[in-house]
Amino acid sequence: MAKTSAILVRTSFVKIDEIVYKNIIDTLMQNGWNIDNENGFSFMTNGSYEFEYAKGKDFNVVVDLIRHSIVDGKECFIKLVGDGSTSIEVTYLNPNSIMFSITDDVVNLKSIDLIDFSYYLERLSSIFDVIDLFRIECIYD
Repeated sequence: MAKTSAILVRTSFVKIDEIVYKNIIDTLMQNGWNIDNENGFSFMTNGSYEFEYAKGKDFNVVVDLIRHSIVDGKECFIKLVGDGSTSIEVTYLNPNSIMFSITDDVVNLKSIDLIDFSYYLERLSSIFDVIDLFRIECIYD
């Protein structure tokens, strides 16, 4: 049975709009996360729930598509890679929520087969200055 893991971040005062979302992506990219330039990266726009793929050279075009999705209030995401082959999907849900779906080679706790959320929280901590953090929920389902 496949397990899903995610970190849900909720804000209180700062509303996540297309500018804040772009700042989150930029901040993550300045702190060790990036797109996969070699193999391309996945993204979703307009709440379609259909994965699309692009090459690194098309990053700005994809960011513009995502910006329009957020303006229209539609869910969207872009996939970023971190150390090794671990990756996250940075998903805009609504003006108060953003979700980081943990995908591919996840980092588990050494003593038990559960995801090591602290590993991801440390690597996402740079965005906590960008948003007004209200609540973090770590989800393992």
